[in-house]
Amino acid sequence: MTILSLWVADMFFYEKASSFQHPRRILNVVPGDFTHDGKLDLLVMSQSQAVAQLDMSLYRGSPGGEFCT
Repeated sequence: MTILSLWVADMFFYEKASSFQHPRRILNVVPGDFTHDGKLDLLVMSQSQAVAQLDMSLYRGSPGGEFCT
């Protein structure tokens, strides 16, 4: 399970925001609004079964703050 934490600037700490399951080892996560709907999405780069390749998956943000593929 991967836990997503967001920075709370006025309190100077990270707060748990959500979590999600990913089937492979995660190498990088890029946050952004990739679907242009005003919600935080996650682009997850992970190990591929093939040598010298990366898998990329987009987890779209849902209204409840959770993420779905």
